[in-house]
Amino acid sequence: MPKKPVIFLAFANPSLNPLSELIEENKVIYRTLLSGEEEDRYMIHQEAHTSINSLFYYLNRFSNRVFLFHFAGHADMDHILLQEEGSDTPELTFMGGVIPKLAQQKNLKCVMLNGCSTNTHAEKLLELGIPAVIGTSSPINDTKAREFATDFYQSLAAGHTILEAFDSATNHLKAKYHPNALKKSKKGKFKSISSESGLKIQHRKISLDFLNKDKEETFSWHLFFQEKSDSLQSPLPTNQIKNLKIRAIPSSLSPQPDIEKLSVDIFNEMLHYEPKLYKWLEEEVDRESHHLQAKIIMHLPSTSDNQLQTLVHLEFLDHEYLTQLIRTYDAITEIIILTCLSQLWDYKFLNKETVFPKSLKESCKRFLTLSEQGRFNFNPLPLINGISESYKQFSIPFFIEEMAFLLEELDKEEKLCETWEKMEDIRQNLKNLGEDDIKIPQIAKECESYFLVLFTRMLFIIRYKMIAVNDVMIRKSRHNSPTYEINRAVHAEASFGSRIKYKFESYANYTEDQAVILLNDTGNLDKHINLSPFVIDKNVLDYRKNPLKKYSNSALYFYNHYSAENQAYVYKSSNHQDWLEVSFQTYPKIWKMMEAFKESIFN
Repeated sequence: MPKKPVIFLAFANPSLNPLSELIEENKVIYRTLLSGEEEDRYMIHQEAHTSINSLFYYLNRFSNRVFLFHFAGHADMDHILLQEEGSDTPELTFMGGVIPKLAQQKNLKCVMLNGCSTNTHAEKLLELGIPAVIGTSSPINDTKAREFATDFYQSLAAGHTILEAFDSATNHLKAKYHPNALKKSKKGKFKSISSESGLKIQHRKISLDFLNKDKEETFSWHLFFQEKSDSLQSPLPTNQIKNLKIRAIPSSLSPQPDIEKLSVDIFNEMLHYEPKLYKWLEEEVDRESHHLQAKIIMHLPSTSDNQLQTLVHLEFLDHEYLTQLIRTYDAITEIIILTCLSQLWDYKFLNKETVFPKSLKESCKRFLTLSEQGRFNFNPLPLINGISESYKQFSIPFFIEEMAFLLEELDKEEKLCETWEKMEDIRQNLKNLGEDDIKIPQIAKECESYFLVLFTRMLFIIRYKMIAVNDVMIRKSRHNSPTYEINRAVHAEASFGSRIKYKFESYANYTEDQAVILLNDTGNLDKHINLSPFVIDKNVLDYRKNPLKKYSNSALYFYNHYSAENQAYVYKSSNHQDWLEVSFQTYPKIWKMMEAFKESIFN
């Protein structure tokens, strides 16, 4: 299978002199290009808070696949302004180091640098062989920059070439802001009239105390291109990824789940987040469904891997299949919810005067006091809405970056919201359906379609890895900076299930010991979040009680419900077959953490 081309959207909007139109530009471009991604013509990679590290990481990851690169934010003739990893702090970035990296992308057709005074960067990119670059010769107005980008990408999405899209965006601004400018302009170049007098206009220039401020001029976009290149005549990619060759398993006469479609659609969505899977597809061989399912399960986090494994082995549209659809959907949803709650707790610790919205307090309190049966019937939407409200109110950037876009879609796209609500309606009605109810096959089929939409929409979670940390030790030799030797659990890949071994590795940064952490780069602890006490590794906790015992099996447990009778928090294993009660008597450290979380959130 050929690798899909990538449209790379890089945005940076640190709190220092923020740009009000940048978020809207991000959303509009993404929605404009979304249909092409859904048709498998290309992949959109979207960075809302671009850092130097993330920029270089993904340019390496998408080697020779980037078709179009778009940057929007503050810039000047030498720099662009990015954001420090995991924060809102500005990160001044020298473009002399970024330009050669972009030039390594051999299939890059066009670069748009939608910031102030980027012509110098555009010319250097052209010199290094990039076929077409859009730059600016002076500070550009924030609103007009968004309008220019909007029309450019809408034109591309409609099937026009890069040159036609540039002309369309140029003429759009002419018509709107300079209606009397009817003279023929130089091809690929347009200068606007001056800013409207008396209005306060935001510009995308860098204005830091240690930089010289450029004189504000009228703005202009320029299209630079290689004379002998045909890139200007390039539209967006049109070739779709071929369907996977999956040998169907003979079916019976009874109604059956469409496991083959589930597997193919889930795998195709995974390709957006794990390009290494393309290598597996390069072999021109037929594959049976279980081969594909094994690859999917291998890349899913706990507990969704075990739940999907159970799901794909069910053969009938019956009560068991319907229940398992909901459990598998729950498994991927709860990872996201628990990560968000962990991040909110960290935020409250650093900002002790914070008072969270009532909607979050109420839904969170209910979540932490549910019985076992209540947990299965629990509708996560109010909790997700409370989380969303809190992140917006306090301007907290999501650790799981894709969550911001998922929540925006829930606000804007009625169909997605309706699908989520229908899934929850089925959950609530399931308790009223007997195992032999004649309506179950029809309901199960409907639920299957809702599940596929929601599960694939949350597959961005495979970008993040979960590891267990046992001990953290400081190593410091004379005249050298300290390093942190971390005894961590390493999961070995296997088709069904995982085994672990403990492994000492040295890092420049540290994390808490006896914890389960989530990170998007297993070789780097710069950006991670501690999921304890919501996710724990029983073997890590038991290791302190019996350090001579060797543990070789993964023992991740996820918070599930509360036992009022035993005053204990009850955790489920990743396969949902084992339960672990955490009380003050059994695991006091985890119990105290859960109590501390409740006190922090509710106050």
